[in-house]
Amino acid sequence: MTEAADSPLAAVVQGRSMRTTVGLVCDVRLGLLFACEVGLILTGSSPRIMVVLLAAMVMGWVPLYLLRRWPETLGQGWWFPCADLLVTVLTVLLLSGAFENAFHLVVPYVLASALLVGIVLRAVQAAVWTSGVVSALALVRTGQEELSSVVLVASVLGVAACVLLGDRLRTQVREASRLSAEVAATRAEERALAERLTIARDLHDSLAKSVHGIRMLAESLHDSLASENHHDVGLSRVLLDSADEASREARLVLDGLRASGEDDVVGALTQEVVRWSERTGIEVTCRRGQAPPRVACRAEAMWQIQRVLGEVLANTEKHAQAQCVDFCAWVEDGALHLEVSDDGVGLGGQDLTTPPSGGHYGVAGMRERAGQLGARLTIESQPEPGVGVRTRMSVPMTALTESGGRQV
Repeated sequence: MTEAADSPLAAVVQGRSMRTTVGLVCDVRLGLLFACEVGLILTGSSPRIMVVLLAAMVMGWVPLYLLRRWPETLGQGWWFPCADLLVTVLTVLLLSGAFENAFHLVVPYVLASALLVGIVLRAVQAAVWTSGVVSALALVRTGQEELSSVVLVASVLGVAACVLLGDRLRTQVREASRLSAEVAATRAEERALAERLTIARDLHDSLAKSVHGIRMLAESLHDSLASENHHDVGLSRVLLDSADEASREARLVLDGLRASGEDDVVGALTQEVVRWSERTGIEVTCRRGQAPPRVACRAEAMWQIQRVLGEVLANTEKHAQAQCVDFCAWVEDGALHLEVSDDGVGLGGQDLTTPPSGGHYGVAGMRERAGQLGARLTIESQPEPGVGVRTRMSVPMTALTESGGRQV
């Protein structure tokens, strides 16, 4: 019936708008046919004409029913345009002279039908339907001398204008649906950003301060035990390191929660990797492929990408025993590509396809975040000599700028 919607949300909004519009036109057609039915009953017309009118009323109800049940079938094939054309032509030919002034009810019915045809049918189908109805109007003019040529010409022009108006209305409904979906998605993203900022403030005022306090106490305990050469100084060192790690992870989470959209996503990710290298002491080689100078990224997408990259770097720091990390980001074939490789020990035969267990949900979380962006994520262990783990992610450019990813 129409071209593919720009997003799932836009498709839903467009479907509802189309059902409302088509329903209104169908109600107008049924109302005009009901008026004709009343005229036939009052004038005692033949049952044959009443049967045709009944078929026309059924055909006036069919589009609305199909649009509600199977919206994709209404504009496919030729069965509906041919059936509606046949019923409309019979209605024009049989009802125009059935009673006095019947033609004045038939013409509005034809115009409403032309509007419906313009909304739901393709251009070729609408052209065939219009030709058939115009021919029927010409036959009515030939058989009824009292109908002037001016009325016929006005009717024909009205039919053509209504078909074009219907097509224009369909375009406007689609555009309005797309804009409504964009507004809804933007508001949802703004609410998500506001919620993240609220969580960040709460974490900073509660958990982050508590963790920092624990770290200070652990440092004081370690210094005290070290000055006394206490036999538990090793445990205090472990406690201090654990508090350092907790404090660092809390800071990373806070920074991520406060992340906003970026005008240069490649540069921002590269800076994040450089900061990680400076903190951990692991050498990093950053390469920027043939990317545009600045690639913009919305806040929600930036948050997801940062979390995936952060998990990769955290795993490298904790488990890889790597001395060097290679990071590359570039744009190609309508997608942002990220690649992180290390020279560590690899995954040691770990099966990443099995469900996570024992609290290890890092890889599963990475896949979930990539799925929310419609991105492709691959993790390879020792793909070639000198490479321990290679992680690649390809994010569609539309996911960087448009709200609402897709699950893969």
